[in-house]
Amino acid sequence: MIAVVHGGTSAEKAASTASADFIARGLVEKGHEVKLVEFDAEIAATLRALRPQLVFVAVQGKHHGDGFLQSICEDLQLPYTGTKAVAAALINDKNRSKELCRSAGIRTPEHVYLTRQQFASLSDTEVAGKIEGVLTYPMVAKAVGQGGGYGLAYLAARQDLARLGGLFDFDEAIIVEAFVHGTFITSSILEDKQELTVLAPLSLRQDHCSLDPIEAYNRCYEIVEPNLSPAGQAEIDRFSREVFRLFGAKAYARIDLIMEAATGSLNFIEINAVPGLKPSSFYPQAALRRGLLLPDLLEIIINSEIQGGIGRA
Repeated sequence: MIAVVHGGTSAEKAASTASADFIARGLVEKGHEVKLVEFDAEIAATLRALRPQLVFVAVQGKHHGDGFLQSICEDLQLPYTGTKAVAAALINDKNRSKELCRSAGIRTPEHVYLTRQQFASLSDTEVAGKIEGVLTYPMVAKAVGQGGGYGLAYLAARQDLARLGGLFDFDEAIIVEAFVHGTFITSSILEDKQELTVLAPLSLRQDHCSLDPIEAYNRCYEIVEPNLSPAGQAEIDRFSREVFRLFGAKAYARIDLIMEAATGSLNFIEINAVPGLKPSSFYPQAALRRGLLLPDLLEIIINSEIQGGIGRA
Protein backbone atom coordinates (compact mmCIF):
# COMPACT_ATOMS: atom_id res chain seq x y z
CA MET A 1 0.00 0.00 0.00
CA ILE A 2 1.19 3.51 -0.85
CA ALA A 3 0.36 6.33 1.56
CA VAL A 4 0.06 9.66 -0.28
CA VAL A 5 0.70 12.26 2.40
CA HIS A 6 -0.55 15.77 1.68
CA GLY A 7 -0.71 19.10 3.48
CA GLY A 8 1.34 22.22 3.84
CA THR A 9 1.50 25.77 5.06
CA SER A 10 -1.81 27.64 5.11
CA ALA A 11 -0.99 29.10 1.71
CA GLU A 12 0.05 25.79 0.13
CA LYS A 13 -2.28 23.26 1.76
CA ALA A 14 -5.02 23.40 -0.89
CA ALA A 15 -2.52 22.99 -3.74
CA SER A 16 -0.88 20.04 -1.99
CA THR A 17 -4.23 18.33 -1.42
CA ALA A 18 -5.28 18.82 -5.05
CA SER A 19 -1.95 17.42 -6.23
CA ALA A 20 -2.28 14.42 -3.90
CA ASP A 21 -5.72 13.62 -5.29
CA PHE A 22 -4.31 13.36 -8.82
CA ILE A 23 -1.35 11.34 -7.55
CA ALA A 24 -3.70 8.87 -5.86
CA ARG A 25 -5.83 8.51 -8.99
CA GLY A 26 -2.77 7.93 -11.15
CA LEU A 27 -1.37 5.29 -8.81
CA VAL A 28 -4.73 3.49 -8.64
CA GLU A 29 -4.82 3.50 -12.43
CA LYS A 30 -1.48 1.66 -12.39
CA GLY A 31 -2.93 -0.96 -10.05
CA HIS A 32 -1.62 0.19 -6.68
CA GLU A 33 -3.48 0.18 -3.40
CA VAL A 34 -3.46 3.79 -2.19
CA LYS A 35 -4.45 5.65 0.95
CA LEU A 36 -4.62 9.45 1.14
CA VAL A 37 -3.22 10.67 4.46
CA GLU A 38 -3.47 14.26 5.66
CA PHE A 39 -0.41 15.62 7.44
CA ASP A 40 -1.28 16.64 11.01
CA ALA A 41 0.19 16.54 14.51
CA GLU A 42 -0.37 12.76 14.63
CA ILE A 43 1.30 11.98 11.32
CA ALA A 44 4.08 9.89 12.88
CA ALA A 45 1.59 7.75 14.82
CA THR A 46 -0.61 7.42 11.73
CA LEU A 47 2.25 6.20 9.56
CA ARG A 48 3.50 3.88 12.29
CA ALA A 49 0.06 2.25 12.46
CA LEU A 50 -0.36 2.04 8.67
CA ARG A 51 3.16 0.75 7.89
CA PRO A 52 2.79 1.54 4.17
CA GLN A 53 5.22 -0.01 1.74
CA LEU A 54 5.96 3.48 0.46
CA VAL A 55 5.13 7.07 1.44
CA PHE A 56 4.51 9.33 -1.52
CA VAL A 57 5.57 12.78 -0.33
CA ALA A 58 3.05 15.34 -1.59
CA VAL A 59 3.34 17.86 1.26
CA GLN A 60 4.64 21.33 0.49
CA GLY A 61 6.34 24.16 2.33
CA LYS A 62 7.95 24.87 5.66
CA HIS A 63 7.58 22.19 8.37
CA HIS A 64 6.17 19.82 5.76
CA GLY A 65 8.15 19.01 2.60
CA ASP A 66 11.31 20.75 3.82
CA GLY A 67 12.75 17.58 5.29
CA PHE A 68 10.27 17.35 8.18
CA LEU A 69 8.05 14.58 6.81
CA GLN A 70 11.07 12.96 5.22
CA SER A 71 12.79 12.81 8.62
CA ILE A 72 9.72 11.19 10.18
CA CYS A 73 9.76 8.54 7.46
CA GLU A 74 13.45 7.88 8.10
CA ASP A 75 12.84 7.57 11.85
CA LEU A 76 10.08 5.03 11.11
CA GLN A 77 12.27 3.28 8.51
CA LEU A 78 9.64 3.83 5.84
CA PRO A 79 10.76 4.30 2.24
CA TYR A 80 9.50 7.52 0.65
CA THR A 81 9.60 9.25 -2.70
CA GLY A 82 11.91 11.98 -3.80
CA THR A 83 14.76 13.90 -2.27
CA LYS A 84 15.95 12.80 1.16
CA ALA A 85 15.58 14.77 4.38
CA VAL A 86 18.83 16.72 4.64
CA ALA A 87 18.86 17.72 0.99
CA ALA A 88 15.15 18.63 1.08
CA ALA A 89 15.78 21.00 4.00
CA LEU A 90 18.57 22.73 2.10
CA ILE A 91 16.50 22.98 -1.08
CA ASN A 92 13.56 24.56 0.74
CA ASP A 93 15.73 27.37 2.14
CA LYS A 94 16.08 30.02 -0.57
CA ASN A 95 18.95 31.76 1.20
CA ARG A 96 21.06 28.66 1.80
CA SER A 97 20.36 27.28 -1.67
CA LYS A 98 21.56 30.49 -3.33
CA GLU A 99 24.68 30.52 -1.16
CA LEU A 100 25.44 26.93 -2.17
CA CYS A 101 25.07 27.80 -5.85
CA ARG A 102 27.30 30.83 -5.49
CA SER A 103 29.99 28.80 -3.71
CA ALA A 104 29.84 26.24 -6.56
CA GLY A 105 30.22 28.93 -9.23
CA ILE A 106 26.61 28.72 -10.42
CA ARG A 107 25.24 32.10 -11.40
CA THR A 108 22.40 33.38 -9.21
CA PRO A 109 21.12 36.94 -8.62
CA GLU A 110 22.67 38.95 -5.79
CA HIS A 111 20.55 39.02 -2.65
CA VAL A 112 20.20 40.36 0.88
CA TYR A 113 19.05 38.15 3.76
CA LEU A 114 16.89 39.57 6.56
CA THR A 115 15.46 37.84 9.61
CA ARG A 116 12.31 39.01 11.35
CA GLN A 117 14.40 40.13 14.33
CA GLN A 118 16.80 42.13 12.14
CA PHE A 119 13.91 43.76 10.29
CA ALA A 120 12.16 44.72 13.52
CA SER A 121 15.33 46.24 15.00
CA LEU A 122 16.05 48.52 12.02
CA SER A 123 14.40 51.77 11.04
CA ASP A 124 12.87 52.12 7.58
CA THR A 125 15.92 54.15 6.54
CA GLU A 126 18.29 51.49 7.85
CA VAL A 127 16.40 48.72 6.04
CA ALA A 128 16.58 50.72 2.80
CA GLY A 129 20.29 51.35 3.33
CA LYS A 130 21.05 47.68 3.98
CA ILE A 131 19.27 46.60 0.81
CA GLU A 132 20.25 49.48 -1.47
CA GLY A 133 23.89 49.04 -0.46
CA VAL A 134 23.86 45.78 -2.41
CA LEU A 135 20.99 45.95 -4.91
CA THR A 136 19.33 48.39 -7.29
CA TYR A 137 15.67 48.51 -8.25
CA PRO A 138 13.71 46.59 -9.37
CA MET A 139 14.01 43.74 -6.86
CA VAL A 140 12.03 40.70 -5.73
CA ALA A 141 11.47 39.87 -2.05
CA LYS A 142 10.72 36.30 -0.97
CA ALA A 143 9.96 34.43 2.24
CA VAL A 144 12.82 31.92 2.46
CA GLY A 145 10.78 28.76 3.06
CA GLN A 146 7.54 29.50 1.24
CA GLY A 147 6.64 28.08 -2.16
CA GLY A 148 3.77 28.06 -4.58
CA GLY A 149 4.20 31.68 -5.61
CA TYR A 150 3.22 32.92 -2.13
CA GLY A 151 5.25 35.23 0.11
CA LEU A 152 6.59 37.22 -2.84
CA ALA A 153 6.72 40.94 -3.55
CA TYR A 154 7.96 42.95 -6.53
CA LEU A 155 9.85 46.06 -5.45
CA ALA A 156 9.99 48.66 -8.21
CA ALA A 157 11.10 51.58 -6.04
CA ARG A 158 11.97 52.50 -2.45
CA GLN A 159 8.34 53.04 -1.43
CA ASP A 160 7.67 49.36 -2.19
CA LEU A 161 9.93 48.36 0.73
CA ALA A 162 6.82 48.91 2.86
CA ARG A 163 5.64 45.55 1.53
CA LEU A 164 8.46 43.65 3.23
CA GLY A 165 6.77 43.47 6.63
CA GLY A 166 3.89 41.42 5.23
CA LEU A 167 6.26 38.72 3.99
CA PHE A 168 7.11 37.78 7.57
CA ASP A 169 3.57 36.39 7.80
CA PHE A 170 4.98 33.50 5.74
CA ASP A 171 8.32 32.87 7.41
CA GLU A 172 10.86 34.07 9.96
CA ALA A 173 13.26 35.32 7.29
CA ILE A 174 13.20 36.76 3.79
CA ILE A 175 15.59 37.42 0.94
CA VAL A 176 15.56 40.47 -1.30
CA GLU A 177 16.94 39.53 -4.68
CA ALA A 178 18.00 41.43 -7.79
CA PHE A 179 15.32 41.27 -10.48
CA VAL A 180 16.84 39.80 -13.65
CA HIS A 181 15.30 40.99 -16.90
CA GLY A 182 14.88 38.00 -19.13
CA THR A 183 12.91 34.83 -19.80
CA PHE A 184 11.60 32.70 -16.95
CA ILE A 185 12.29 29.01 -17.63
CA THR A 186 11.41 26.07 -15.44
CA SER A 187 13.33 22.86 -16.04
CA SER A 188 11.96 19.53 -14.81
CA ILE A 189 14.36 16.69 -14.04
CA LEU A 190 13.37 13.03 -13.89
CA GLU A 191 15.71 10.35 -12.56
CA ASP A 192 15.08 6.89 -14.02
CA LYS A 193 17.48 4.05 -13.25
CA GLN A 194 20.07 6.65 -12.15
CA GLU A 195 19.86 8.42 -15.50
CA LEU A 196 18.81 12.10 -15.42
CA THR A 197 16.36 13.22 -18.09
CA VAL A 198 15.61 16.91 -18.59
CA LEU A 199 11.96 17.12 -19.59
CA ALA A 200 10.65 19.87 -21.86
CA PRO A 201 11.68 23.31 -20.53
CA LEU A 202 8.66 25.54 -20.01
CA SER A 203 8.10 29.27 -19.75
CA LEU A 204 5.23 31.71 -19.24
CA ARG A 205 3.47 33.95 -21.70
CA GLN A 206 2.46 37.12 -19.86
CA ASP A 207 2.25 39.67 -22.66
CA HIS A 208 -1.54 39.85 -22.25
CA CYS A 209 -1.21 40.86 -18.61
CA SER A 210 -0.69 44.37 -17.23
CA LEU A 211 0.11 43.24 -13.67
CA ASP A 212 3.60 43.39 -12.18
CA PRO A 213 5.75 40.28 -12.78
CA ILE A 214 4.94 38.63 -9.45
CA GLU A 215 1.18 39.11 -9.72
CA ALA A 216 1.34 37.98 -13.32
CA TYR A 217 3.16 34.80 -12.29
CA ASN A 218 0.40 33.97 -9.81
CA ARG A 219 -2.69 35.10 -11.67
CA CYS A 220 -2.25 35.78 -15.35
CA TYR A 221 -0.11 33.47 -17.41
CA GLU A 222 -0.10 30.72 -19.99
CA ILE A 223 2.43 27.87 -19.94
CA VAL A 224 4.40 27.72 -23.18
CA GLU A 225 7.60 26.14 -24.49
CA PRO A 226 10.34 28.77 -24.90
CA ASN A 227 11.88 29.30 -28.30
CA LEU A 228 15.36 27.88 -27.74
CA SER A 229 18.24 27.22 -30.10
CA PRO A 230 19.85 23.77 -29.94
CA ALA A 231 22.75 25.38 -28.08
CA GLY A 232 20.35 27.05 -25.63
CA GLN A 233 18.56 23.76 -25.00
CA ALA A 234 21.86 21.98 -24.43
CA GLU A 235 22.95 24.64 -21.93
CA ILE A 236 19.69 24.34 -19.98
CA ASP A 237 20.12 20.56 -19.89
CA ARG A 238 23.70 20.87 -18.61
CA PHE A 239 22.82 23.57 -16.07
CA SER A 240 19.82 21.60 -14.77
CA ARG A 241 21.75 18.37 -14.26
CA GLU A 242 24.53 20.28 -12.50
CA VAL A 243 22.07 21.89 -10.07
CA PHE A 244 20.19 18.62 -9.45
CA ARG A 245 23.43 16.85 -8.54
CA LEU A 246 24.78 19.76 -6.50
CA PHE A 247 21.78 19.66 -4.17
CA GLY A 248 21.68 15.88 -3.92
CA ALA A 249 18.13 15.81 -5.29
CA LYS A 250 16.57 12.42 -5.98
CA ALA A 251 13.93 11.00 -8.34
CA TYR A 252 12.45 14.28 -9.53
CA ALA A 253 12.74 18.02 -9.04
CA ARG A 254 11.98 21.29 -10.78
CA ILE A 255 14.52 24.07 -11.24
CA ASP A 256 13.50 27.67 -11.92
CA LEU A 257 15.87 29.78 -14.00
CA ILE A 258 16.02 33.17 -15.65
CA MET A 259 17.71 33.46 -19.03
CA GLU A 260 19.08 36.99 -18.93
CA ALA A 261 17.92 39.05 -21.91
CA ALA A 262 21.13 41.05 -22.31
CA THR A 263 23.60 38.15 -22.17
CA GLY A 264 21.69 34.88 -22.55
CA SER A 265 23.25 33.71 -19.27
CA LEU A 266 21.28 31.32 -17.07
CA ASN A 267 20.58 32.39 -13.49
CA PHE A 268 19.53 29.93 -10.79
CA ILE A 269 16.39 31.15 -8.98
CA GLU A 270 15.33 28.14 -6.92
CA ILE A 271 14.87 24.37 -6.90
CA ASN A 272 11.70 22.56 -5.83
CA ALA A 273 12.11 19.05 -4.41
CA VAL A 274 8.35 18.37 -4.25
CA PRO A 275 6.88 19.97 -7.37
CA GLY A 276 3.12 19.97 -7.75
CA LEU A 277 1.71 17.10 -9.81
CA LYS A 278 -1.70 18.39 -10.84
CA PRO A 279 -2.00 17.80 -14.61
CA SER A 280 -2.00 21.58 -15.18
CA SER A 281 1.20 22.11 -13.14
CA PHE A 282 4.62 22.70 -14.67
CA TYR A 283 6.10 19.28 -13.97
CA PRO A 284 3.32 17.10 -15.47
CA GLN A 285 3.07 19.53 -18.39
CA ALA A 286 6.79 19.12 -19.06
CA ALA A 287 6.44 15.32 -18.89
CA LEU A 288 3.40 15.35 -21.18
CA ARG A 289 5.35 17.27 -23.82
CA ARG A 290 7.78 14.35 -23.79
CA GLY A 291 4.93 11.85 -24.22
CA LEU A 292 4.81 10.80 -20.57
CA LEU A 293 1.35 10.61 -18.98
CA LEU A 294 0.94 11.23 -15.24
CA PRO A 295 0.37 7.55 -14.24
CA ASP A 296 3.53 6.50 -16.09
CA LEU A 297 5.46 9.42 -14.56
CA LEU A 298 4.34 8.34 -11.07
CA GLU A 299 5.44 4.76 -11.73
CA ILE A 300 8.95 5.95 -12.58
CA ILE A 301 9.04 8.08 -9.41
CA ILE A 302 7.99 5.26 -7.09
CA ASN A 303 10.23 2.72 -8.78
CA SER A 304 13.22 5.02 -8.28
CA GLU A 305 12.71 4.37 -4.56
CA ILE A 306 11.70 0.71 -4.70
CA GLN A 307 12.88 -1.11 -7.78
CA GLY A 308 10.72 -3.89 -9.18
CA GLY A 309 7.33 -2.48 -8.21
CA ILE A 310 5.37 -2.62 -4.97
CA GLY A 311 2.05 -3.61 -3.45
CA ARG A 312 -0.53 -3.84 -6.20
CA ALA A 313 -4.20 -3.94 -5.32
